[in-house]
This record gives sequence, C-alpha cells and structure tokens, in this order.
Amino acid sequence: MRDVINPSAIIDRSWTWLVVNLLIPTIGVLFLNWNLFGLLYIFWAELLFLGGFGLLRVLFSKGDPIFTRIIFAAFFTILYVALLMIVISFSLTSLDFEELFNFKNTTQVNNLGLNWSLAALLLSFFIEFLNDIFFSEEKKSQYGLIEIFKIFAFTLPLACVILFAIIPLSEKLPVAQTNTFIILGIVLIKAFLDFIVKKGGQYFANTNKTENITL
Repeated sequence: MRDVINPSAIIDRSWTWLVVNLLIPTIGVLFLNWNLFGLLYIFWAELLFLGGFGLLRVLFSKGDPIFTRIIFAAFFTILYVALLMIVISFSLTSLDFEELFNFKNTTQVNNLGLNWSLAALLLSFFIEFLNDIFFSEEKKSQYGLIEIFKIFAFTLPLACVILFAIIPLSEKLPVAQTNTFIILGIVLIKAFLDFIVKKGGQYFANTNKTENITL
C-alpha cells in the first residue's frame, strides 16, 4: 500500500516535456511578437491537453482493474470540468474579447505561428503519453489515483497563472501594447512553478530511496 501512495510517483514528468512546453511560449513572445492573447491561447490549450491526456492516463493506469479505472476517470472528469468552468467563467467576465480578437487593428501584434505552436504542444503531450504508456516499464503499472494527483500538480499552477497573472494584466494593459518583459515574465513564472513541482517530485523520490535503504 505504501508504494501506491508513494509521493515520488506523483510527479514524474520528463525534463524534456517541461523544456518543450517552456520553449513554445518563449519563442512566441521573443521572436513571433505574441501579446497576451497569444499566451492565453497556448495556456488554454495546455489546460485542455492536460485534461484530455490526463483522462487517457487514468484509463490506461494498469495498476488498477478496469472498473476502478472507469470510476477514477469519472471522478477526474468531474473535478477537471469544474476547474475549467472556473477558469472559463473568470475569463469571460474579466477579459475584453473584442480587443483580444481584434486582429484587424494594425497596431495589434500578429501572434504569428499560433497554429504551429499548438501543433507542437499537442505533439509533445502525445509523445510523452506514448512513452509513459508503452515504453516506460515503471509507469506501465501506474495507479489511477496517482495519475489524478500528478495531473492536478501541473494544472493548478497553470490555472493560477491564468487567473492571477494574465487576467489582471489584461485589464490594465491594452492588448495592442507590446510589453515583452511583462509577457515573458508570465512565461517564466509558469516555468518556475513547473520547475518547483518537478523538483518536489524528485525530492520525494530521493527521500523515499533513502528511507528504503535505511529500512
């Protein structure tokens, strides 16, 4: 039972996955002149991918019997949809969508490469999922409850960035105003939170190994 609830198994995203998800918005801000909408678009997509692939991870968690996996999947879906509804409702009531989607304004930045960036983000999630499910011996027998914890470990910081960084700034800064430092700062805050989550998982893993050796 101890192995099932072992915290070291909760956060085990690869560093490659984290670096790719950092580079996509960083390149968009620095080289493709993204504004707050471009960043929000990518972060919304990441929320959807975390939920979609998270549901698949729960269903493929072979440490549990199929009926248990279905129960966990239903439980996860309810929680995740509730989280998305909170983020979407705050976005709809706080953001000026007429300004955000006004690409005809010549003073507006172009947000180039969003479709390609979205495809690259989806590919990174897909490759990580395939690696975990079919090629990682340790993760083939993962438990559904652990998968749920792992998904929310990365989802909640992202939701906080959207709710408490992007939305408040969108009310103060005109979307047409290009402020690279502020937008890049948001990217770095999100990357820092992901880094803390990842390092936290490694800390628990190292602590667990030390305890096992002692025992």
